[in-house]
Amino acid sequence: MAWRDALNMARSPIATTRAGLLALLAVALPRLLPHVGDAFTVVLSMAVPTLLYLAAAQLLGGARSEAVEPRLARYFPHSPGVLGLLHGLVPLLVLDVLVCCFAAAMLVVGAETATAFGPLALVPAAVAAALVNLYRGTLPAHLWIGYDTPLGNSAVLQIVIWHTAGLFALLVLAWPVVTAALILLPLWMQAVWLLVGSTLLACWGGWRARNALAMER
Repeated sequence: MAWRDALNMARSPIATTRAGLLALLAVALPRLLPHVGDAFTVVLSMAVPTLLYLAAAQLLGGARSEAVEPRLARYFPHSPGVLGLLHGLVPLLVLDVLVCCFAAAMLVVGAETATAFGPLALVPAAVAAALVNLYRGTLPAHLWIGYDTPLGNSAVLQIVIWHTAGLFALLVLAWPVVTAALILLPLWMQAVWLLVGSTLLACWGGWRARNALAMER
């Protein structure tokens, strides 16, 4: 599985290049935070996990091919849920390497270690969130109908949430970290927060992969 995903990346240099550029922006943005006003600090902070999510999505070509054509999953000996998670291993490794390289470059230009390598802690959650969105499957019919509310029909909001659920969950997980809301907590508690959140996202991605691919096996 790993060699297949690596070969897919080698055959898609443009997607890998886009992932590298997005990862570079994610690492470079924290350097700008001290130089912007308070109004833009939160926006730039939340842009970091968003950029990492977009970078991870560029590297998931192998998983994307099966999400588009689920019958391809039958040629692998793994269960659909496990297969979906295995597709995240190579992108996780590649994105980790990219972020580490760019973080090292930030250190050369004077960035603090915590600032430069901070985005690295969000990489597993970003990959898991990308898998959640990738294996969303077919949009349920009831979401197209929606419900009538005092603010109008809920169909549009439901469809948007369906397509962006992984990213939204990632932002909820990352918000306390990137906005320093957990700064008063010990470092190990912040690490536990990210570990538990990343694990839950990965389980969600595996569950969605199982539902999206199982019917074609």
